[in-house]
Amino acid sequence: MICPVMSKYYIMSWFTSVVIAILLCIVAALAQLHMHDLPDSFPDRSSHVRKSTTIHQMLSAVLYAKVEKTQLLAEEAQPINNKIEASAELIANPWPQEFAINFTTKNGSAWGWLAYDWSSKQQLIAHGPGSTECETYEVQDTCLLLFDPQGTYAILPTVKRCWLDIAGVGSVPPEWTTTGVYVDTRIVEGVGLCRAFAFPPTPHLYLETVPGGLPCGFVFPVPSMSYVFLPSTLVVGNPGSQYFDLPDYCSEKSADV
Repeated sequence: MICPVMSKYYIMSWFTSVVIAILLCIVAALAQLHMHDLPDSFPDRSSHVRKSTTIHQMLSAVLYAKVEKTQLLAEEAQPINNKIEASAELIANPWPQEFAINFTTKNGSAWGWLAYDWSSKQQLIAHGPGSTECETYEVQDTCLLLFDPQGTYAILPTVKRCWLDIAGVGSVPPEWTTTGVYVDTRIVEGVGLCRAFAFPPTPHLYLETVPGGLPCGFVFPVPSMSYVFLPSTLVVGNPGSQYFDLPDYCSEKSADV
């Protein structure tokens, strides 16, 4: 420690000068000691430390919460990713061996009905008035397509016409749906969520309900010809052999209409 230098111009006794010098040194020492203590006594400094600690704790909490949320999202996403990966392996349910179901066509403006009996390898599709199918035959009333082992018959009851329209193309087996390739899952108006399956190289799609795997729709290249099945009308069981009987006026020869 350096004591203040005493001026030679002071007129004091040696003793007085020594005492004053000692006192001055003590005061200087106490002042320096006090200066060392001052920073710890500043309220602002401790306040800054407290604020800094609080902010650090808040940031840590936020970062930890983000990590937890990221982990949660990753855990939630895993089953979804698994479903997406498994979607390529989705297979449509086969049809029942025997059933009947209603459908709408021509964007809901016309009705239809499908009856199916694989035990006799027969299938009937009835199209109501105003349907695109019936319009192709130039009739305003109901028209029928009957599939059996001989092929596909076109039947026009009101004008009593019937002929073998496509020879050799009969009913499909119940498992035909299982050969489809999953395309996507979509909402079908009037039905709900349905899965779509494609049948390359044809442009057709078959749809089944989710859940349940019931018939939901069949898509043709011409939209107005597509079917929207009504699952609530599905009746499993033999529709009755009378629906598959050819009328007396039916010809086994093809006819131009």
